[in-house]
Amino acid sequence: MFYKQFSKITDSLNNEFIEKFDFWLATIPGNRQKNITISLISGKFDVPYSQAKLILEFCEKENILESYYLITCPNDECNAIIRSDVSLDELADIIGEKGYCHLCDKEYTISPENIFIAYKRIKKPNVSEKEIENKILEKMIASGESVNFSKADSLDDNRNLYKVYYNPDESAYNEMLEMKKHLDDNFKTTIAKGNALEKLVLHLFKQVKNVSGTNKLKTYTNQFDCTLKVPFKGHNFPAIFEYMSPYFIIECKNESKSPSNSYFHKLSNIMDGNEAELGIIVSRKSAGEEALLVARETYLAHKNTNKKRLLINLYDDDLVKIIDNKENLLEYLDWKILNLTTNAKNSEFDMFKLNENKNN
Repeated sequence: MFYKQFSKITDSLNNEFIEKFDFWLATIPGNRQKNITISLISGKFDVPYSQAKLILEFCEKENILESYYLITCPNDECNAIIRSDVSLDELADIIGEKGYCHLCDKEYTISPENIFIAYKRIKKPNVSEKEIENKILEKMIASGESVNFSKADSLDDNRNLYKVYYNPDESAYNEMLEMKKHLDDNFKTTIAKGNALEKLVLHLFKQVKNVSGTNKLKTYTNQFDCTLKVPFKGHNFPAIFEYMSPYFIIECKNESKSPSNSYFHKLSNIMDGNEAELGIIVSRKSAGEEALLVARETYLAHKNTNKKRLLINLYDDDLVKIIDNKENLLEYLDWKILNLTTNAKNSEFDMFKLNENKNN
């Protein structure tokens, strides 16, 4: 193989696909080393979308490829590329931006549907140019392919859009790991112990772009452990924001016991007097079946009303997946809500990841 790194994934992907992709990536001419999309690879090599996604993401981890975003004109008769090489950090500010396309002479509003993920080659193969030339002579590659987009490449897929709004850097993860490590310190008071979990939870949820929060908000009848304000709502934003906006409430229980039914009843009663649709109880132990039944019955009682009522529980195992294993927080909350609304018994987060087995 030209790229020796591919030997690391021979157990995950079909070897024939790897060899063909390796040859193609090593020998593509300079003018075609950009705008590589998952749909392009899936169609070119006749492999499932999940396998094409896996190999491109692997290439990015190995610093062979670098991802970026292209923005096209949303007007149906145009679809011209109006911005290229947009970084992940820029996207949250770009979505919803208005502009004027000089090619079709129409105004536009940027939405996730016209933002596409693409890759460019940034590392040459580990062989000489002469060897590449010889291989090209042996097997001429097809020429003239243009940018190949499909809807699955766009940010309209929530999985892609979640990464735009939740993408902590290493320093943020390290800080959260350090805070999590101290949750079981020998605190002098129960207030100090509770504050430790509240601070971690606030720091975690503030990693969502443009989300703000506090643990100091009081009403005339209650004090909320954590209140998070979400300024996004609408079809241009992740679906989960429909439940998180305009704000949501979190109760933190840094206790050695499972949260009882009363915690769920109390949180639901608090939500009776405000606009929050999502309430989260963050605890150290998992909520028991009876407490989760309260959450389910509360959801059913409100599901056909104008104001939904979603009560979910995050506990230590969930924090390990989100903080230690770096699962996307927004996608994880989406899965938790799915469990609540479907009343699932055997649901696992990994069930809903794209299937990356070589036979699928």
